[in-house]
Amino acid sequence: MSLKNPPASEVVLTHPDRLYWPDEGVSKQALADYYAAVWPFMAPYLVNRPLALLRLPDGIKGHQRFFQKHAWKGMNPHIEEVADPEEIDGEKLLRIVDFDGLTALVQSAVLEIHPWGTTTENWERPDMITMDLDPGEDVAWRAVISAALDVKARLEARDLAAFVKTSGGKGLHVVAPLARKAGWAAVKDFAHSLAESMSADAPEKYLATAT
Repeated sequence: MSLKNPPASEVVLTHPDRLYWPDEGVSKQALADYYAAVWPFMAPYLVNRPLALLRLPDGIKGHQRFFQKHAWKGMNPHIEEVADPEEIDGEKLLRIVDFDGLTALVQSAVLEIHPWGTTTENWERPDMITMDLDPGEDVAWRAVISAALDVKARLEARDLAAFVKTSGGKGLHVVAPLARKAGWAAVKDFAHSLAESMSADAPEKYLATAT
């Protein structure tokens, strides 16, 4: 798909001029336009993945904050429900399958999208590790950058590609793509051991458990 021809969506944005980021002047329409421009890059990391969502109907500074892992009343039909095959009696999770789904998230005031490291086509074989760096209130931004580069180097030392990216919050993520070989238990053990090793090597800088 050419970036000169961004995708169109049949989802209609109501109140497109509503400001989601008032200080920066970013409106609902501006967010949708941005997503249209970068959709070819985003799609592999969003489509057919279980999603955890943060909805902020009054914008990033508003008091209404809804963390959604399951359907809500009035949810747009382009946001799909999907059952985890390992959770027979559990509530269905959420996913999108196309750009209409992403536009529906914008309409629903979803300002943070947290995808799983696997797809709904192969639940038990992760294709991505995300190391989440969540800084304390007194941690300088340059220290967060340094930590992300440290994680990146450690992943690369294990022969994994690694990429630093921004997160929806105040920290950074370091993402490593995986071949679909190991199951969740092995991947979680690896990520945990990496975090523990960083905490052991530099306890004045890192905590392996959020507190």
